[in-house]
Amino acid sequence: MTELHSLSMESLLEELTLKFYQLKQYLDSEINRNKDKSYLQNYLSFQYFPFFDYTDSIINLYKKANYNAATVLLRTLVEAHMYVNYFQIGDWKHKLSVLAKEGFDIKLKTVKALGEMIDKYPNLISNNPDSLLSKETIDELVTLNEKRRSDVIIANNLSPNEKVPGLFDVARECDEANIRGSVPGQFQQMYNLEYRYISPLAHLNLEGLHSLIDRDEKGDFVLSKFKNHKVLISESIEICVALTKDLFENKVIESEVPKIISEIEELCKKYLAY
Repeated sequence: MTELHSLSMESLLEELTLKFYQLKQYLDSEINRNKDKSYLQNYLSFQYFPFFDYTDSIINLYKKANYNAATVLLRTLVEAHMYVNYFQIGDWKHKLSVLAKEGFDIKLKTVKALGEMIDKYPNLISNNPDSLLSKETIDELVTLNEKRRSDVIIANNLSPNEKVPGLFDVARECDEANIRGSVPGQFQQMYNLEYRYISPLAHLNLEGLHSLIDRDEKGDFVLSKFKNHKVLISESIEICVALTKDLFENKVIESEVPKIISEIEELCKKYLAY
């Protein structure tokens, strides 16, 4: 019997989380060494911090049995993971420029909505020129973001109406691209069985509220908890491992791929199979 096979479930969890933090410590020391990065390299390196921070939070929430909150964070990771893969296939320069333009689209929509709001409700107007609810600030933000949006469109020869596709289309494109290490239908399965399944809980709509409520043996309403607890840890860590591989694959980190990556993958398999 190997050492991994002989570990209890609790010991596997401790070993898995320990390896995760060791990987995080290693990446923290390596991630900023390559200062001259491409747009894709910058995008991937920026994703590193929230991916590992959210997974750290999931681990802490899991250990406190706060499974519902941890599940909502997992949904965000699943979504981000699919987009990270999408932006690496095909013309990533064009895709990332569309993403940048869409960011300014959202900012413009937000500040213009604020302007319409204070026009309708003058009592909300601030006389402080540094306040977000002052006419001066809103006008400045509209002008600034319109210019930046225009610069991105012109520099990258974009159509003003181009948008990043929705998550289902992203999942389908990732499956069609046969991404290294994936199996057929993996991303659409992730979209349907994880992202969509968790979405009501994240939004706390009627369906989400129903998923939170259960009855005990007395018939009283009680708080229900996400049943498949093991997925929270293994899935979030596996998503971080996938991003780590992307960091090495795209030369964001140019050192040798550490052995700890394969060790974590093996522990995840053992943990899920326990």
